[in-house]
Amino acid sequence: MTGTAGFTIQIEGPGLTLKREVEEPLVLKILGVLLGPKGPMFGATPQSAAQIPVSPPPVVANIGESPREYLDRSGAKRNTEKIAALGLYFKAQGTESFAAKDLRGLFVSAGEVTPKNLSRDIKDTVRAGWLAPCPDQQDRYYVTNRGEAAAAGGFIERPSISRRPNRSRASNGADEDDASARRSSRSGGGARAVLDELLLENYFAEPRTYHDIIKAASERGHRLRRTDLTQPLLNLVQSRPPKLRRQKVTIPGAQRPVWAYRDPVAENPT
Repeated sequence: MTGTAGFTIQIEGPGLTLKREVEEPLVLKILGVLLGPKGPMFGATPQSAAQIPVSPPPVVANIGESPREYLDRSGAKRNTEKIAALGLYFKAQGTESFAAKDLRGLFVSAGEVTPKNLSRDIKDTVRAGWLAPCPDQQDRYYVTNRGEAAAAGGFIERPSISRRPNRSRASNGADEDDASARRSSRSGGGARAVLDELLLENYFAEPRTYHDIIKAASERGHRLRRTDLTQPLLNLVQSRPPKLRRQKVTIPGAQRPVWAYRDPVAENPT
């Protein structure tokens, strides 16, 4: 105990040694985070302790805690915050990474409305720096240190997520795709967004026809027509590298083969 600060904090770690004098209120906050609300006050008066509300960081969860309890305690309000919080719930239960379909199931378990465009919200969470794709596992994610820090702070600081500017109409066929997306968005979501979400969930591991895709979209609350899917599917087939490959398949009851779409990776596994 030296000078007017009253307390000395020292932190040591790989490549780091920090020693600093701090005031009593900051010491109480640090002790509250480390020890939780039941930790000793270490000389703090009841008045000073009452002025510093302390709760354990949301990353510290009980094994028996439900997703609903955990989500309420995290203070998450926006979709990006809920995704980061539920990702930490996976981690607290012993699962380091998760896929979009796992996250969807946890939203349901928590009694939360699943985001209409989950793939977009996952990308926003990645852009915020709270989530990152696993380098060695396709379509799986983990919560970053920044995401843990945001959750520990109760998501008080809102990250600025830059959106891509709206592109003007062009002569390369993109205007038809945009028009299709606008039409389908009025009925629950853009066709391309639905396809991206299905790709994340490995839905195209098997050949899927127009009928299959429209039915899967309907189960997720999106009303799509065949014409809504034509250009977005063609764009995925023509992208480099192609995200989908189309082929003729024969289905029971059909008089002739029909087009079906499949993930090229699933078609030719390495």
